Amino acid sequence: MYIRPLLIIGADGQLGTALKEYNNSLLRSFYNVDLTRKEIDLSDKKSISNAIKKYNPWMVINAAAYTDVDTAETDSDMAFKVNQEGPKHLANLCKQHNSSLIHISTDYVFDGTKGQPYLETDQVNPLNVYGQSKAAGEKDILDTGAQAMILRTSWVYSSGHKNFVNSVFKAAEIKAANKNINFKVVCDQIGCPTSADDLAETIFHILQRIDTKGWDSNYNGIFHAAGSGHASRYELAQEILAEAAKYGLPKPNLEKITSLEWPLPAERPLDTRLDCSKLKDFFGIEMPEWKSSVKSVVNKIYSDKIYSMDIQ
Repeated sequence: MYIRPLLIIGADGQLGTALKEYNNSLLRSFYNVDLTRKEIDLSDKKSISNAIKKYNPWMVINAAAYTDVDTAETDSDMAFKVNQEGPKHLANLCKQHNSSLIHISTDYVFDGTKGQPYLETDQVNPLNVYGQSKAAGEKDILDTGAQAMILRTSWVYSSGHKNFVNSVFKAAEIKAANKNINFKVVCDQIGCPTSADDLAETIFHILQRIDTKGWDSNYNGIFHAAGSGHASRYELAQEILAEAAKYGLPKPNLEKITSLEWPLPAERPLDTRLDCSKLKDFFGIEMPEWKSSVKSVVNKIYSDKIYSMDIQ
């Protein structure tokens, strides 16, 4: 076990929260320092420098990002500061301080036109500013020559925070309360739904390997880490509501629509399935099948009493 701390950036986000919870559940937990945006701002290089100098971590997990896909279209300067410039500066500092870095990226670096799951070696071609800023961040991190592993993931959700699962819940509750049970969901966007809890567990399995055997040069680069299997947004919503119905949430009728029928400021890639075989080959990790994870998260939502069951 390292005396220098494990530094978690973005500790108040959904993945950061899951990382803290999982670390606390370990019998042999890591000595960690959890930093929220108030304590380290990726748009402020001085803030990043101060944090790395203060804590001198052996490992940094960057779970922070500018993730508002639509707002990024008109706020591109900030998106690139947080998703490209900040992570590049962070990677350079990690190199200077002999620290390793695990950086979280996204399936949105792809344009979704391949027609089959993407490999880590496939050419990126993001369709929106968010994806462009994340792709630029990936490249700049790797170009620093730091000990850096980039984990690309997909459609992350949890029992808290803003995400697709909670959006479906809130919409379903509103529909039920208003006696309006028609619910439109896009059916032509396909990805690999990923539980933040599963991703946190995966990251800590990687950390335990590094803690035991040290950093292997083969860890430098990109790994895909997403829930097993794939689904459309429509199929994911179906599964969420089917599980929620077991707890008494009235199940609305879902109506399939296309992305063209639900225009948003940022264009979404239609098929960003990720091939995660490299993660399995290197670490023996195969993340849970997405349906089982949706069931676990819905159960957590109700066990934590996040959503009221008193729907009139």
